[in-house]
Amino acid sequence: MEETRSMEETKNREIEIRFGDFVKVFCRCWWVLLLVGALVCGGVFGVLKLTHVPLYTATAKVYIIRTSGSMQAAQVSISNALVSDFIESVTMGNVLTQTREELGMNSLSNKELSSMVKVSNTEGSRLITLSVTARSAKDAVDLVDSLARNSVEYFNDNLVKEEYSQYVDKLDTEHPESCVVVSNPISKSKILLVGIAAVLLAYLVFFIIYVTDDKINTAEDLDQYLGINLLGQIPYRHTPREKTAAAKGDKA
Repeated sequence: MEETRSMEETKNREIEIRFGDFVKVFCRCWWVLLLVGALVCGGVFGVLKLTHVPLYTATAKVYIIRTSGSMQAAQVSISNALVSDFIESVTMGNVLTQTREELGMNSLSNKELSSMVKVSNTEGSRLITLSVTARSAKDAVDLVDSLARNSVEYFNDNLVKEEYSQYVDKLDTEHPESCVVVSNPISKSKILLVGIAAVLLAYLVFFIIYVTDDKINTAEDLDQYLGINLLGQIPYRHTPREKTAAAKGDKA
């Protein structure tokens, strides 16, 4: 009865996890983890390379300042006040329509073109940045160049009736590749994070298998699962019988 009770208590004993167990599992499967990480990172990169559609962003600059007459404090103040007006005028229907028709992009709606445009300005500055993002470098450069020219023309001729804005730092439309940046490059850091997550998941699987393995392989396992203290050595079951017999003969 006492022996049965002892075995039941041993079975109900909680599994103790030590730091050495983590190291032991890692030493057993490190090459598998390395292979998993390499395969996952390579696979994700390959899929993204095949399916990724790069977007190109081109930028133009417009300066708000009176180009004729002497610069007085009042005129500078007016120029500062006109900055916000110009920003709003860039995406007005007349400007967008003129830009599309000039480039022959009639299949593109004003709403779609407006979603491709970003207008920004640093507080206190009269320099306005126009950015257009498109699927090709040529389209991005052509659109932002035309948009800058048309918005300046519309603002000066139709809104303020005076030349208060000018297109500066004009783009080289003949070589669009030199005027754009890729706005959505493939993120190598994200691919690396996916690889690390896959490695951790694989390690977790190996560790769970190790923890739940209740086969008796060592004297410690015998004491843990059966409550028996081993005085001798457990023979390795894969040892050839000839070697076992020879060992017994030597002892005799």
